[in-house]
Amino acid sequence: MTEDSPDWVPRAVAKVAPQLPGPALRLLCDPRMKDVWRRLSKKAPREVELKEHERRLLKLLGLLNEDASEQACAAFFISVAWTIWNPSGRLVWTKADAEKQATELEGAAAWSRWFATEPMFAEHHAAATEMADVFQKHAISLRERGYLANLEREVEPYVLGRSSGLRGPGDDKIRGYTRAIAADAHRIFGSWLYGTVATVATVALEPDKEVSPKSVENWCSDLQK
Repeated sequence: MTEDSPDWVPRAVAKVAPQLPGPALRLLCDPRMKDVWRRLSKKAPREVELKEHERRLLKLLGLLNEDASEQACAAFFISVAWTIWNPSGRLVWTKADAEKQATELEGAAAWSRWFATEPMFAEHHAAATEMADVFQKHAISLRERGYLANLEREVEPYVLGRSSGLRGPGDDKIRGYTRAIAADAHRIFGSWLYGTVATVATVALEPDKEVSPKSVENWCSDLQK
């Protein structure tokens, strides 16, 4: 547990904090988070749906036996840090980007099918046929879902309908990351929590302008279908 954590930070969250990247401490110390942690502590689910990396860290710290409220707050804290400060980072892209990549893969599939049927490349028939199917599968997934076929649905928040072309709270990365935070809030607490997510995104992402609850609602509208 961090020594400097305010007394309004849930105990499990304070215990998890030292295991997360340094910037995550903003979510403990920023006074705007006081109401966030109070609201989340009262919105405990019956059972917390944990991702594997959340479960591993909670188990390591002996927090899997905590009550649902403490577990949920800690899992949400981990999820935000994982989204924003993961060293490998998450790419945010648009449906137009996915469409362009799908077109390129369809071209690769066409070339592979040509290799598979060309007599002079008979020894490559099996490999070329397999690659044609792979390229086509990913092209279809990109057109239908906006991401590659081997990726899980958790990347869906990072796929935007179109680029905002703006800076500040309309910046694509801020939009994509805010959508991911909201998706995890829904997974853990059963609600999109627009106001809470707006505050968390504002504190964590430090945009030029404050992220508003209405922006969060608008940005996440397609995720709720």
